[in-house]
Amino acid sequence: MNNEKGYIFPLTLGVVVTCLLVLTTSIGIFLSEKRYLKEMEEYYFANSMSALAVTKIVDSLNKDDFMATGRFSYNRGTVKFTIHEKEKKVYSIILAINLDDRLITKSEVIYNQQEKRILRWEEK
Repeated sequence: MNNEKGYIFPLTLGVVVTCLLVLTTSIGIFLSEKRYLKEMEEYYFANSMSALAVTKIVDSLNKDDFMATGRFSYNRGTVKFTIHEKEKKVYSIILAINLDDRLITKSEVIYNQQEKRILRWEEK
């Protein structure tokens, strides 16, 4: 019994500590990826809603049948818009995108009706 060095307990303790370290690191990476996917999903929905809204607004501008302010409702949120005429046939469209009742982004679109093209699309 005098020759026992007691290496089993420290070895087991080291293996358990290493396993716990790997486990906590893996959980941190998993949660980080999950937050990233949620953020990308919100970005995708916000961009899709704003693109659909701008398409509808541009169509109404080209038909000269538009409202100065309004909102479009979609499954995941709403897009509020305001249209100002900056110059003759050049319009400024201000968009506010709300996703699940919280403001995601605001953007401004400058549209030239005469050339029928978007001059600038700027997120704020």
